[in-house]
Formats: sequence, structure tokens, C-alpha cells
Amino acid sequence: MSSVTQNYGANIAFIEELYEKFRNDPSSVSSTWREFFEDYQPPALDEDDDTAPAAQPAAARLSDGRGGEPA
Repeated sequence: MSSVTQNYGANIAFIEELYEKFRNDPSSVSSTWREFFEDYQPPALDEDDDTAPAAQPAAARLSDGRGGEPA
């Protein structure tokens, strides 16, 4: 089980949706959620997290993994 799921459970999709609304327009969420999101740090996706994007950007695929030029 990923740490994202452990921390937020099945509500992670709901929280992330509200966070996007907050980022676009803080007044679009309730004052309680605004307070929550003021210091909210979205969790990093774990490698085994099913919600991780399937494709990587071309630059990431070509990188040598150390921040250098493509191999």
C-alpha cells in the first residue's frame, strides 16, 4: 500500500480535486479547506502507486539519471 493511500485513504482523489480548485481560485472552497490548503504539501507519488503517470517526459527517459546529458 502506498504512503499516499495510508495518509489519505480513498479520499486522496477528492482532496487533490479540491486542491486544484483552491490553486485556481481559493474562494471556490470553504474557509476550512482554505486553512487546510494554506500549508498543504501534495504527497509525492510512490513508485508502486497506481495513480502515477504511465509515461515519462522524453527528457527524463533520455537522462542518465544523474542530471547529466542523455547517454
